[in-house]
Amino acid sequence: MRKYKITALFCVLVIGTLMMAQVAAAESAVIVKPYWNRAILRAGRTETLNVRLENPTENPLNVSVRIVLPPELKLLDPAVKQTSKWTKKAVYASCPFPNPVIKEYELRGNSTLSWRVTAGKPFDGVVKVIATANGIATNATVEASFKPAVISQPAPYVPEPRPVVNPYHIGMIYWASYNVATFDYYGGWSMIEPYPERQPALGWFDDSNPECTDWQIKWALEHGIEFFCYIWGRDYTCVPGPIKPSENWAIDQTFPKAKYNSKIKFCIAPTYTHWMSGLTQFDGAIQYWIDNYFKKSNYLKIDGKPVIFFYSPWELIDDLGGPSACKAYLDGWRQKCVEQGLGGLWIAVEMRSYSQYFQYVKDSGFDANWAYCASPQQTVVDEAAVQCIIDNTTTRINANVLPVIPTLSSEWDPSPWIDYTQYPFGTADSPKLRMSPRYFKQEAEQMKALVDSGPSSSPFHNFVLLDNWAEFGEGHYLAPCREYGFGFIDAIRDVFTQSPAATHIDILPEDVGLGPYDQTYLNWVSTKASLLGQ
Repeated sequence: MRKYKITALFCVLVIGTLMMAQVAAAESAVIVKPYWNRAILRAGRTETLNVRLENPTENPLNVSVRIVLPPELKLLDPAVKQTSKWTKKAVYASCPFPNPVIKEYELRGNSTLSWRVTAGKPFDGVVKVIATANGIATNATVEASFKPAVISQPAPYVPEPRPVVNPYHIGMIYWASYNVATFDYYGGWSMIEPYPERQPALGWFDDSNPECTDWQIKWALEHGIEFFCYIWGRDYTCVPGPIKPSENWAIDQTFPKAKYNSKIKFCIAPTYTHWMSGLTQFDGAIQYWIDNYFKKSNYLKIDGKPVIFFYSPWELIDDLGGPSACKAYLDGWRQKCVEQGLGGLWIAVEMRSYSQYFQYVKDSGFDANWAYCASPQQTVVDEAAVQCIIDNTTTRINANVLPVIPTLSSEWDPSPWIDYTQYPFGTADSPKLRMSPRYFKQEAEQMKALVDSGPSSSPFHNFVLLDNWAEFGEGHYLAPCREYGFGFIDAIRDVFTQSPAATHIDILPEDVGLGPYDQTYLNWVSTKASLLGQ
């Protein structure tokens, strides 16, 4: 009996030791995030590849990193570098919004190593990164797309946009909240900095700067995007009371000052949330919209009627007392538009999947259906995500209750919000997916086929929405950035226009001696550091 007890004890010790070794091994596997320093890489120019390493433990960790280049690229630094130094920068965030911004620290200690690389000619390939810690190797890859060299020609301002002909009406949803007026609301770029691959091509820009808006107008028009659809909301701290232009900085203050604003159309996507203010949120809203937006020559209209993309209908319907009352309320908006020479008003409603409530919102007076974004219901690969979005859109179209304005999405990964705020729509374990431009293009091709097969009699025929220009925190952004360059909007140009991306050369501000545009944000960080400590 004693022999068996000793044997059993030995087995327990062995198994326990193996389990501890497995845990230690898992904890020693460093997190590897490679990214380029610029949104556009050019042949004949030195480019910088960065590798952000994150230590998943609080223990010291020595890491050796080796990069492996394709033969077309030349490495200007030693292929292998090492680090054992880990830091955690301050992060300034409102947790939860709208509490005052507080100081936190990055979740994991991190270190960034850099390599200089050149390409003699344009090239598309992949760079491999191998990081080894405690004998455990972690592999990662990053695309290396080197574009043709350009001759830098300084310009006094953003060069004139060169729009492409597009038979489709492509609109980019725009959540504009990275400006001097909103940094104090939630921290702005501070929560995005631990995800440096998400940095926009404009840097940590301030979207209250009209020059930044003109760059975005240029890039949009040159890739077949006809209009920006700005999310519009009330500052609940100002309700009740008159609507103030400062509540929607980008559309009220910045867009009108942009030199090229008349070249692109725009519209609004009003949000209604009764947990903030109830119907007082819309006191005077329709007249404000008419005076400040609808009467503009470049406001989006169909058959002379302005279009709004209404977000979150349920609270409005409930607060008004049901579908009949809501329809009467919206008809009042339409009548006011008619009285002021606008012909009426189209009101599209945001619903992301088909349900029995489609008829309910139609009875409530809405004219069409759209979706703000698409989020994975489970962890899926890119191909499955494309199919989910297409199937969802097809189901809504085939229901034949409301005309559907399809939305192209790159999916959803709100890791910055989850990490640094009390984000209500996901946790660290929630499904997340950032679709690459390759699969986004496949989605665009299939969505185009759906649009082409739809009824041409619909006033919304040939309309497509894109999700989303600047949702860098929620992780469904399409704006040019370090991670994928211009890949997403290149896909739009390739699929929907007669001018493929291969015939076009994109430029960054530095190519014409402009920028950078991050000083407002850096000043804000410096102020916060002084007030709250480094």
